[in-house]
Amino acid sequence: MNFDSASLSEQGPRAENEDSIINEEFRAEYLLIGVADGLGGHEGGKTASRLAIGRLQEAISKNPETSLARIATSIHSELREMQSDNKLRGMATTLSAALIHQMQLTFVHCGDSRIAVALQ
Repeated sequence: MNFDSASLSEQGPRAENEDSIINEEFRAEYLLIGVADGLGGHEGGKTASRLAIGRLQEAISKNPETSLARIATSIHSELREMQSDNKLRGMATTLSAALIHQMQLTFVHCGDSRIAVALQ
């Protein structure tokens, strides 16, 4: 299957962009796209969004059949545990991800970020 994909993130009004993005093919038949928009200040937002995309990538690379909702729930639990650190207390992130395989699309949205996908 051939994929043409692109990703874009805008910094917005903050001094640093706290977004993390994945746009990656796996096993030449899966395309994973995702965006995590970190919030909670410089350190917390960046940490949360990077963790979310990193865990998503790890899980899908191990088993592309894993439920995106299950992965998102696991990421949420891990972030909640990390929030006990005073430096990361207010950290959070949105997470929107889509996995394309054989013209089928599965997706998850947590928060207000969204992904647009067109299958042809």
